[in-house]
Amino acid sequence: MWRQDSYDLHTLSPSTHPVRVLAARIYSAIAEASTHSAPPVFQEVSGYSFPGGNVLDDLKHDWIRTTTFYCYDQAWMQYVCGNHLSFLSHVHATLVYQDLDEGLLYESDLTVYAKTKVLGLFRGPLNTDDTTIISILYMLISEIGSPDEDAFSVHQDGLVTCLRNQQDALGPNIATFMTLVMLTFAICRGKDESTELTPQLSSEAWLDNNDLIPPLSARQVHAPPLYQTCSAASTDIIWKMQRCTSTFLARWNHKGEPHMISSGQLTSCDAELQNIYSDLLLLPSAEDDQTSDWIYESCRIAALIYCRSIVQGATLADSANIMHASISGSSSGSGTLLSALHSALRKTDVQTCWGIELSSVFLWVALVGAAASWSPPRSSSEEVLQASAWMRKSFALYAIRAAVTVPFDYADATIHVLRTMLQVQRYIAIRTGSIQAH
Repeated sequence: MWRQDSYDLHTLSPSTHPVRVLAARIYSAIAEASTHSAPPVFQEVSGYSFPGGNVLDDLKHDWIRTTTFYCYDQAWMQYVCGNHLSFLSHVHATLVYQDLDEGLLYESDLTVYAKTKVLGLFRGPLNTDDTTIISILYMLISEIGSPDEDAFSVHQDGLVTCLRNQQDALGPNIATFMTLVMLTFAICRGKDESTELTPQLSSEAWLDNNDLIPPLSARQVHAPPLYQTCSAASTDIIWKMQRCTSTFLARWNHKGEPHMISSGQLTSCDAELQNIYSDLLLLPSAEDDQTSDWIYESCRIAALIYCRSIVQGATLADSANIMHASISGSSSGSGTLLSALHSALRKTDVQTCWGIELSSVFLWVALVGAAASWSPPRSSSEEVLQASAWMRKSFALYAIRAAVTVPFDYADATIHVLRTMLQVQRYIAIRTGSIQAH
């Protein structure tokens, strides 16, 4: 049932993608200083000349010009790449995403080599400057979704140590970057927000003058239709999810405060949520027609998982693991909603996060998938375990990329979206009885 989610267990990548070629040249330039020959790992990437002399600065400029990973702000990229540790950490994190985009569950040899070089720079007393914090964040990103939770915990402990020993306040962009990353981690892993690791505050002021239309909004936003960037059917689902989110939060924000909301209003909220879910159940699959609108299909399946948990008081994992028929490319013809969501999302242009206008929608879809995939699979077969690990890693890395690849001008909106998702998760957990309301 998992065959529709293709992935490669091998670590060698025959790819000569420009990112791999340039990364290999960067590490070759570093290695040349002591060996004058390329390490064997670079033999997996052909089509580049071995750099000689002092070329690393030129390669850094090439990297800034060509990378599409966190490249939305040239001043930010100049800052990151201006420090040796944070530059190599950025290269390593980019290779992690290149492995993902090529369907590799495990890291390629070049990515493993890149990680080794970065970890070697962390030896000795740990600096507490901003570039060290950036580098640790990149290392955390590379480990998210990994079955080895210990490695993630070690890096997070190192981050906390840096923050507590830092003499000066974090720069504003670094505080924003860390907040975006750590909030996304909290959602994916089902954890509470750590105020120490998410220093950037958020507000709803952006809602009055921002073109982004998030499904995750605590109040309904009146903005122009999205018909120019996605189909009318997709837009309808997005608006339904915004209504679902705002209604659910309005209903639960006043729980325990009867003077704030009447029983009639509670009934009205519950009825509206049920109506939204009923409408979703009637929507056709993109596989039932010839349009192949995979953005629509991704939104539809994510909405089914999200809304079912809200209406029925089920965990996202439980809602995602109900059976779903007719998954394209599946030999069995059926699977779970989670596997269907992963399959549909992989058929979209995930590298773009659907562009700036739909980035908040892509983020919501990825967050639903990541949060739903974090629970252990119900089967212990090797095939299911591997497929589960692949989906967990994919959704988490997609969510991180979507959270941080918008310009800093939009960061406040994204932080608001992430904290809203945490709030939704908390109220769902209260509904399921897994935590107590305070």
